[in-house]
Amino acid sequence: MVYILLFLVLAGFLSYATWRYLNLIRRLEIAAANAEMFLSRVRAADREEARVIAGELKNIQSLPFPPSDDIPQIGGSRTQRLHEASRSLAMAALINRLRLLTGEDLGPDPGPWIQKYAP
Repeated sequence: MVYILLFLVLAGFLSYATWRYLNLIRRLEIAAANAEMFLSRVRAADREEARVIAGELKNIQSLPFPPSDDIPQIGGSRTQRLHEASRSLAMAALINRLRLLTGEDLGPDPGPWIQKYAP
């Protein structure tokens, strides 16, 4: 009887640990896909004019996290911080590209760039 109870407790723990691990893997896959998407948008902006780059900046700024409803995210989680860091780097790269392209410096905040150049 004790062995059966011990087996059930161990099976429950292993099931829970496996579920947590698989959930973490899926969250990391989503965060990695978002980082790759941000990077691809920055690469594509190298060949565009200011209004298109500002439009991408607006899109990246307004992209919610997570873009998938099947995995609820915990506020302040590691995957959310990774997403926000990727977003910030992409926005900074787009702003730097706008600075080079226009010769203007409207600051690091995307708002003025979007107001002036976004369609």
